[in-house]
Amino acid sequence: SNYIRSCEKHGVNPVRSVLVQLEGLPYEESNERFDALDLRFETLQLGSCEALEEIFKRVQFEKLNLDNTGLDDEASVALFDMIEYYEAATNINISNNTNIGSRGWQACSRMLKRTKCLEQLECRNTPLDESLIPQLSRALRVGTQLQVLKLEKCCLAGRPIVILAAALKLNTTLKELYLAENEFTSIDAVQLSGLLKCNVTLQLLDLSNNMLEDAGVGHLCDALCEQTRPSGGLAILVLWNNRLRSGSAYHFNKALKTNNTLEMLNVGHNEVRDDFLTGLIEGLTLNRNLLRLGMQSTHLTSAGAITLSQIMNGNPNLQVRYYCEEVIIVKCNSEYRVLNVGSFLYLYKISKRFIREIFVLCFSED
Repeated sequence: SNYIRSCEKHGVNPVRSVLVQLEGLPYEESNERFDALDLRFETLQLGSCEALEEIFKRVQFEKLNLDNTGLDDEASVALFDMIEYYEAATNINISNNTNIGSRGWQACSRMLKRTKCLEQLECRNTPLDESLIPQLSRALRVGTQLQVLKLEKCCLAGRPIVILAAALKLNTTLKELYLAENEFTSIDAVQLSGLLKCNVTLQLLDLSNNMLEDAGVGHLCDALCEQTRPSGGLAILVLWNNRLRSGSAYHFNKALKTNNTLEMLNVGHNEVRDDFLTGLIEGLTLNRNLLRLGMQSTHLTSAGAITLSQIMNGNPNLQVRYYCEEVIIVKCNSEYRVLNVGSFLYLYKISKRFIREIFVLCFSED
């Protein structure tokens, strides 16, 4: 009823989805955060945002979903100020709001710096050009409680990634950074390499669907060579669909021989093929910290599977996700062996005891 009266005061209609989500919520009897307030696809103008204050006064949430809500400067300033004041959510999604301008991002920056509970910010498909990214970067440089930052498809190639990387070099709280679909090239990888050389608290870097190529991987691997425990460093690196070829194996091999922080590497959906694995034999055999290697959609043949089984026999800690139409790798008497698919199905049918563990690794691309 307070929310409805607030809507009347500001001359706007109540958001129906909000009424549905709040119905029966025992907010006066609980001091705990509720799961989520989902406002995606609702149009939120200034009055609609100001009316939400009656909710934030009484209820706090784990997630506030503002995806594709048509926020402009006026509405976003009001909303970010309320989120800051009431510490309304720990996870905020403002994706697909392309009308947020300089004033809105200034308010977002203040919210990030002052809100002690905010741990995750997701901002996908919201362009952050070199006039807007400094607003966000100032907060990240000074320090926030943010642990997860998702800036996917935000047009960060070029000058914006220079500004963002410079700010994150000084950040000591961020753990996960998602930068997929930003059209990064090998030139932008220079900035990402500099970031990794300075920031040892970042644990996950997702660069999926960019254009780094082998040269860009070389820059990243130079940084990985310098990351060693106990000082810390990257644990997960995702390079899915980055136009990588077998030449990148040289850089990965060099990094794996010295790096002792990386636990997961995903190079799926790249044209790396069989000789890529041949170039990684030494690094993958020596490195006992890498636990998972993703090679989905890399067109491995039976020759690559044989190399893979040799690597896995030399490094029992390593799990590999791959797909090969011709053969399958199985574990038999503590040893990995390659069988052609027809033979495998026949053996498994007549003698289940013979094959002690099926090691079918990721036939999907999930």
